[in-house]
Amino acid sequence: MPFEFHPPTRTFCKICSVANREIEPVVDSHRGKASSADQFPIHHWFNFVLGYSPEFPEYMIRQFELGSSSFIVDPFSGSGTTSVFAKSIGISSAGVEANDYFYFASKAKLEWRINPSDVLEVLSKITNKYKRLSSCYEWELSSTRKRSASKTSFKELARKHRPEMLDIRYISDHTFAQFHILRTVLNKIAWETPRIENLFKFAMSAILVPCSNVRYGPGFGVSKNVKIVNVFATYETKIHRMAKNQLNQN
Repeated sequence: MPFEFHPPTRTFCKICSVANREIEPVVDSHRGKASSADQFPIHHWFNFVLGYSPEFPEYMIRQFELGSSSFIVDPFSGSGTTSVFAKSIGISSAGVEANDYFYFASKAKLEWRINPSDVLEVLSKITNKYKRLSSCYEWELSSTRKRSASKTSFKELARKHRPEMLDIRYISDHTFAQFHILRTVLNKIAWETPRIENLFKFAMSAILVPCSNVRYGPGFGVSKNVKIVNVFATYETKIHRMAKNQLNQN
């Protein structure tokens, strides 16, 4: 797919137009975007819309003929794409990142040497705790159905815990309530190691935007249709994918 340039000013630079014809871009508009990282283990754990796929650091490593004795420094490491790729081919690296969440994402993605059976064992415990806690609430969406007197509505749960700045347009009460229960469960787990704790908490954060009504393209937007999702099913899928990657990398 050819490289496409869409200037925000709606006008084109003549120099850029010439360069676009004469120079093949390192990362084109198809292969380089973050969503294309879905095909790469570890990298697909979390995709940031303004990020890039591991094809870019791979290209640069080839260009500079780097090897196992090299050391790569990424001064704007983001969610760790460069360091994850470097680690996968045996090159040491370090990254600098000012954003706390991206630092956390990088740390989780770089600690893939975890026994997959340990991951699935913890997931089983979380599943049981989540089911028990969520069973205390009424999840029926229809307002015409009579609610059980022994259960609290998910709407009450969401309204009690929803942060003031988190508008319902961004995430529905139904979805938010599920996330609140999942977070409650994760905070009550007795974690054996920080690495496993980071993995499970990172997985929850990684599915937050996909499960919400927020969209990035790359500008911030909100979907018109309220999204109703099964948060825990999405979470399980993410964890199983992570566990599979652990197996592939060990």
